[in-house]
Amino acid sequence: MLPFLYICLFLEALALGWALTFLALKLAPRFGFMDRPGTRKVHLQTKPRLGGVGIYLAFVLVLAGNVFIAKADPLQWVSHYFPIPLHNIQFVGRKLLAILCGSFIVFSVGLIDDRRPLPPGIKFLAQIIAVAPLLYAGVQIKGFLPLPAGAVLTVFWIVFLTNAFNFIDNMDGLCGGVAMLSLIVFAVLSYLSAQWFVVAIYVALAGALAGFLRYNWFPSKIFMGDAGALSVGYLISSMSILSTYYTKDTPTSLPILAPIVVLGLPIFDSLSVFAIRLREKRPLWVGDTSHFSHRLVALGMTQKQAVLFIYLITLAMGLGALPLRILPRPEAIYQITLVILIFVAIAFLEAVGSSDPNRNRPHG
Repeated sequence: MLPFLYICLFLEALALGWALTFLALKLAPRFGFMDRPGTRKVHLQTKPRLGGVGIYLAFVLVLAGNVFIAKADPLQWVSHYFPIPLHNIQFVGRKLLAILCGSFIVFSVGLIDDRRPLPPGIKFLAQIIAVAPLLYAGVQIKGFLPLPAGAVLTVFWIVFLTNAFNFIDNMDGLCGGVAMLSLIVFAVLSYLSAQWFVVAIYVALAGALAGFLRYNWFPSKIFMGDAGALSVGYLISSMSILSTYYTKDTPTSLPILAPIVVLGLPIFDSLSVFAIRLREKRPLWVGDTSHFSHRLVALGMTQKQAVLFIYLITLAMGLGALPLRILPRPEAIYQITLVILIFVAIAFLEAVGSSDPNRNRPHG
């Protein structure tokens, strides 16, 4: 019955995300949430950028609504047929509330920035502040680190990935699709570890993103904006900490690398873009067209082909993380090596990518 419950939750979030994104599409011009073409952007027409509202509200409403119905179920129907997910609520309820509080801070700042651009310093400070509820509730990276080091690493992980997802929001369907695929992989990882309620959280956000993608797939009708990209990045990074990857029964400690593997694409894209901007002595936070997706287009792909290619890379790396929890050390190291080789292949493509896709074609 559990898989059926998760499918229903996904479809519920998808339907609500679809409806709320459509509503945002209609309201965006009235309230001035419009994204105009520019030298650092690939779209050529002015489009609404209020899709993040549809994603975030669909996620929160579906999650809160289902928990309320389950808790207030007078006939105990839900708890009778789905007792395990409800039983897990008590273990993650306080932490989930902290994640929602932090995500609301990031979402609100992103929404303001979508209407009237804010200085990067203010957004960066808000992201750091948004980590405070997580640390207070005990949502932080532990592993084998001492407490202060774990807290510092948590701040870095959350802030870095929050911006990493914002960085890959540069083509139709890219950020939403990569986020949805990553969430599905995280849901499978949590399911295999019997973290039933955590699976529901991942599934709800994945469904909300699926509903949004109905209007964001190429050619898009609406963008998610900073409110969407930043809040999605924050939610995924914080929820990845909420999950458990290593237990005393796990053959090795390598499963703690699973989040890095699953989120390898946005991590690698951000690091490579930072390297390019540092090499060219340009500001780190000023947008450009040096991302992996842009380089794929420069190699001759269409935007749609580039996005689908990145989907495949994301899925391949995500699937590579699934067996880590059961593999002995030699096999686990072999698995990590395969993932590293994918990164090497991506680096090769980025190095070959050029703003002139016809440079190697014969003339005459």
